[in-house]
Amino acid sequence: MQVHNVNLTISAVRPEQYPDAKLP
Repeated sequence: MQVHNVNLTISAVRPEQYPDAKLP
């Protein structure tokens, strides 16, 4: 679950660099 949280945080910081982090 930690990875999921990290992805959400990264998405908030750089959504352009991490489009995968943007979940529906």
